[in-house]
Amino acid sequence: MEFLPTSIPDLYVIRARRLSDTRGAFTKIFHSGTFHSSAPGFAIHEIYFSTSRKGVVRGLHFQTAPSAQAKLVFCIKGSIFDVSVDLRRSSPTYGQHFGMELTEESAVALLVPEGCAHGMQALVDGATGVMAASAVYAPDREGGIAWNSCGIAWPCVPTSISEKDQRQPALAEFVSPFP
Repeated sequence: MEFLPTSIPDLYVIRARRLSDTRGAFTKIFHSGTFHSSAPGFAIHEIYFSTSRKGVVRGLHFQTAPSAQAKLVFCIKGSIFDVSVDLRRSSPTYGQHFGMELTEESAVALLVPEGCAHGMQALVDGATGVMAASAVYAPDREGGIAWNSCGIAWPCVPTSISEKDQRQPALAEFVSPFP
């Protein structure tokens, strides 16, 4: 696995090795030794996935301390546009975002650090994104920012956004709980 830095500190593109033959393909998406040396402190406590129709936007979500989450995000079916927004007040990239397409063929994932909001958009019907989180879901610690308030150029016209996500505050009105 190769950890490639992005424009946002501590946010990495992870390039895994994909092996293909006549049977199909095999990709290792996590190896504790590699992660502990490249992303110290990242430990998986929960894994979940979402399947969406083309155009669905999920996010932008985060959790606050003591349940703040780092996330390892990858696509196992179809393609998604995955995006993170830096909400750490002390970060030189506060309020900036990084997004990229993840596909089942690319063997690429994103490691999203604590203090960043995370979201995704399905680029095809049935797109499935998988998230491995460093903390268990804590409803009393969840938060979000409005999906359309950060200057993100979503690749498709959004077709569906949850009521909860539509009620999130705009980034300009948001008071960050992250140092």
